[in-house]
Amino acid sequence: MSYNPPGTAYQGGDPYNSRPAVGPRAKVTYTIKTTTGDLPGAGTSAGVFIQLHGSKAESKRVALKNHGEVNFERGQKDVFVLKELDLGEIESVTVSHDNSSTFNARFDADWFLDQVTVRDSNSEWVFPCRRWLSKTKEDRQTRRTLYSRAAEANIAYKVTTFTADRPGAGTLGNVLIQLHGQRGTAGPFVELRNTSLHDVFEQSQKDMFIIRGRDVGPIREIAVRHATQEGRPWGLAGVIVRNQKTHEEIVFPCREEVDANAVVNLRAQPGAVISIAPGRAKAAAEARAKTAALEPASKVLFLDHADKSRCHNPYKGMAALQPHPLSFD
Repeated sequence: MSYNPPGTAYQGGDPYNSRPAVGPRAKVTYTIKTTTGDLPGAGTSAGVFIQLHGSKAESKRVALKNHGEVNFERGQKDVFVLKELDLGEIESVTVSHDNSSTFNARFDADWFLDQVTVRDSNSEWVFPCRRWLSKTKEDRQTRRTLYSRAAEANIAYKVTTFTADRPGAGTLGNVLIQLHGQRGTAGPFVELRNTSLHDVFEQSQKDMFIIRGRDVGPIREIAVRHATQEGRPWGLAGVIVRNQKTHEEIVFPCREEVDANAVVNLRAQPGAVISIAPGRAKAAAEARAKTAALEPASKVLFLDHADKSRCHNPYKGMAALQPHPLSFD
């Protein structure tokens, strides 16, 4: 594998390559291990690429390939060696593939990456993924930036989910969330768990959770994953994320159902309002109709012995009906 010569930067148009090399640095051998998930169709024959982002500098985007070997098969761990100038602490990695496939090998381009491990002579960094890199699955992205499991998760975020008020909107599945801020991703997907006794994600229900992640500035986008074996979608009305340190609340409305085992990406919409209750006008009309139905009659309909002027005749104005004469044979 190649590397950047001293004092140069890769000219591939990648925004991660914008950081210049600073000062002389020693050459370091990095061992990169990828783990492909053990799921049906998890393997790929596409060309896979990686870029390391360190505290001192960033590597070139390089292909992961071992000549004469078949890499990235289901449940397989593959090891690659990259010689680079010292990058410092590896803070994140960007993994991608070119969406190509080898028909003869009966592989699709889709790839389920479980995690990436990077090691030098002194340290090891683990970067969980557990997502598809695919043009057809989840959010249809073939490039992901992963952050180290050891990255400092020092910010508490309060996540409030709103389930829509319509029949069948709730779910018994698991819901996971990933936060994307101004300065990157706060961490990997985190499952939303509630230690209280009530069931979560039920119809017309608001649920609150506390998760922790990196300080990435204002949250601009979130990814929500719905993991379920029911096969039914979840009627998500929206999410509110609150930074417990800055007290900033960001609203993420959702105008579509989250299909089973799918991921939706929601963008922040300042000033938006999430409502899971019936509209005020509709609720007021329903209340008036219910009250009217329960009220007793305010007028006397029929009293033979009462003053006829005070009685209400429901048949007033109607043509008098003449009785037919009866005849008997």
